[in-house]
Amino acid sequence: MSQSSYDQLLKQVASLKCENVHLRRELKDNSSHLTKLENDTSNMKDVLSHIQVTLGATDDQDDFGQETGAEHFIGLQPQLSIELGSEQLSSSAPCHSSTLSFTDD
Repeated sequence: MSQSSYDQLLKQVASLKCENVHLRRELKDNSSHLTKLENDTSNMKDVLSHIQVTLGATDDQDDFGQETGAEHFIGLQPQLSIELGSEQLSSSAPCHSSTLSFTDD
């Protein structure tokens, strides 16, 4: 194998390591964001349950026997839409093959 081929492979490995570090960071950030959204959703469900209890079963209908606005929303679930890749992550320093270290977590 010639020296230039070997150098080219080293550059490719360094580039892949840099991309791997970036993707791991992005995955960790996305996981943290998803956990936060799940917690927020759970908290909203708790608040909704508390509101339902506060309104009570007798307030389910108005004087004409029709559903009230609060009763209409009881069955609704919040829907989350996550646009992956919408937040750009930037590294404070560019990746260089001499500064990369690879750890397998």
